[in-house]
Amino acid sequence: MKIMVTGGAGFIGSRLCRRLVLEGYDVVSLDDYSTGSEAHHVPGVVYRRGHTMEIASVVPETPDVIFHLAAVVSAQAEADYDLGRRVNLRGTDAVIEALVFGLMAFDRLLVLAPLIGVAGVQCVAHPFKDLVVKVQP
Repeated sequence: MKIMVTGGAGFIGSRLCRRLVLEGYDVVSLDDYSTGSEAHHVPGVVYRRGHTMEIASVVPETPDVIFHLAAVVSAQAEADYDLGRRVNLRGTDAVIEALVFGLMAFDRLLVLAPLIGVAGVQCVAHPFKDLVVKVQP
């Protein structure tokens, strides 16, 4: 199974990447490195540099699952509203659009770590069943 982690070069994303690789998954990371670091790279992970708003053009892989962790944390988003809006809202919107409108050939399973209660998604049975939502086109 191929899994994508947005924000995979960040503190939490890199740890998730490490765990997924140890579990035997093929892992791809998308990160713009605004807060992530190459020092967090995990052997065995394929890294793609870019913003989540560019996901459909930057990532050629077709993952089965996306862990969408790329975000500007609250203090930084509050200090720079435009940055927070661009990354947290428009970036997440681009990931969802890539799934819903078929811009990428995903199995349409998406993990929205901070947004698990988003309206319009339905929980499904899956190895990540407590975290995974299925986007309904």
